[in-house]
Amino acid sequence: MRGMIKKISGALFILVGLLMFYGSYDNWQSNQEFIHSSKGRSLGTVHVERGVETVSFPENSYGVALDGEGRKEGEQVYIYYQRDKPYRISTTPSQYKTKKEIYGAFLSGIFLIGYVIFIQFIAPKIWRKFAQKHHLLKDGN
Repeated sequence: MRGMIKKISGALFILVGLLMFYGSYDNWQSNQEFIHSSKGRSLGTVHVERGVETVSFPENSYGVALDGEGRKEGEQVYIYYQRDKPYRISTTPSQYKTKKEIYGAFLSGIFLIGYVIFIQFIAPKIWRKFAQKHHLLKDGN
């Protein structure tokens, strides 16, 4: 029973790791699309409600969330928006997603998959060698 739980949990960790790779690729793809798209520049007004910063501008009056940069209510900020998708905004024309959003997910995926490989395949071999060297195993194990 314990071995089955270990295998299922390992499979789930690998699945989550693969989903992290997909998330990283999706962030990278969105960033590339933003960089190479037709962009507009607009002056927007920052609104802060319950700690969430949004900016509204003439092309998108509903407001788009800003990353937490500590802006104040009513502050004016120039933003770049993707013309065909005005909900994609940035304060610079050459970046939509931060490197942390792209590489963080990728490195998390590597960690999760590496963790499963280590725990299920490498650690038992290391333990067996250690136990045999120090005579911790009974004969026949």
